[in-house]
Amino acid sequence: MTDPQRKLSAAELTEAGLTGWHLTGEALTATFKTRKFSTGLELVNRIGASAEEANHHPDLTLTYPQVSVTL
Repeated sequence: MTDPQRKLSAAELTEAGLTGWHLTGEALTATFKTRKFSTGLELVNRIGASAEEANHHPDLTLTYPQVSVTL
């Protein structure tokens, strides 16, 4: 059984198919280019709904034309 608090290595991120995600200090971060503000807003809403279901809430930053996520 794996430890849920164990930190992933950069190699494990790549192996898991989490391209675009980076280790920044103790956080995982990713930036998604959305091209349009409305598309970014839709992405934030979808992430928010999933976060509520999982009871795990990332930091989200919506700017034109991208969304940044920090876990």
